[in-house]
Amino acid sequence: MNKTLYYITYQTFPASTANSLQTAKQLNALSKIGLDINLVFPLREKYSSDNLDSYQKKYAVNENISLYGIKHPYPFGKIRFLEPLLYHLSHYLWVKKISKDYNFEKDKNNFFMTRSDWTLYFLAKKNLNIVFECHQYSKLRNWILKKVGSKDNVKVVFLNIYIRQSFTASIKHSLLLHSSVDLSEFPKEIEYKNKRKRIIFLGNLLRFGKNRGVESLINVFKDNYFDNYELIIAGGPDTSANELRTLNLQNNVKILGEINRAEVVKQLCEAEIGILMNSNDIHSQHFTSPLKYFEYLAADLKVVATNFPSHKILPFSNHIDFFEFENDESLKKAIKSSIEKQSQNIDKQIISSETRAKKIIEIFNS
Repeated sequence: MNKTLYYITYQTFPASTANSLQTAKQLNALSKIGLDINLVFPLREKYSSDNLDSYQKKYAVNENISLYGIKHPYPFGKIRFLEPLLYHLSHYLWVKKISKDYNFEKDKNNFFMTRSDWTLYFLAKKNLNIVFECHQYSKLRNWILKKVGSKDNVKVVFLNIYIRQSFTASIKHSLLLHSSVDLSEFPKEIEYKNKRKRIIFLGNLLRFGKNRGVESLINVFKDNYFDNYELIIAGGPDTSANELRTLNLQNNVKILGEINRAEVVKQLCEAEIGILMNSNDIHSQHFTSPLKYFEYLAADLKVVATNFPSHKILPFSNHIDFFEFENDESLKKAIKSSIEKQSQNIDKQIISSETRAKKIIEIFNS
């Protein structure tokens, strides 16, 4: 009999965010290796839905998991002011009610997983076997981990070493796991004859409301050196994509906006180089393991990235060409260097979602 995993989160689905995609792909991988998956989340936005067909189509996943969209009679998502305060208040109230209304103790022999601080707190107190995915630092998270991190039933998966080092809490069981990629979306053998002289930036054009700096990439393409190359910028939100379209763009610069998963894979498999750019904040510098990077590797792209500590500790980072933040000449030099290099062969199983899922099962059982 398969063991059941309850993933209880304050994220909502389906959504066009990297964090919701990462969760969906990880749950799909955990299902593939034998867990029965229950995804429990709030219906806190107008678009929120627990329709499985919509979920599978949005994230290009095929495993049949059970979706439980739970009512959310709280202000976050409905009132568009004081959003940080309302987020924390609504998050706390929703999880507290869920933990009271559902007798999770009856499933104490099963697994629980979350990215939600308050889910971690309330379920850890019930002595349930819970894995917490920790993707960034916050004072609240540090406080909660100080309360429950030393418990035997609590396991923490940190996205990278800098996130782990930022916490002062004593944590008994932890593991470092970077992001991963669903290799089943990509051809087993990339057809290099289909590769074009194409450079791509994939992903949300904003991070925490700040611009990722893709205008610099557009400026670099004004150099005659890139006349034979095409620049593709794919990602939302639509307002940001439309703003980019109003710029004085070269004919070889294409702004696609948000595209579906099938088109994402097609664009990546036809490109030569993938770009990692971020806003210059603590999260980008230290607390990230970008999903797009692993997608670039799955599509056999060469990678050019901002010279941030978080990027320099990525798997296979020795193959990356780095450039200095907001330095167009440095960016231009890095892209030219990447163009002149050969693609590197890597063991893609190391970065697969299923490999990551197996390591999560190991820490559950520790």
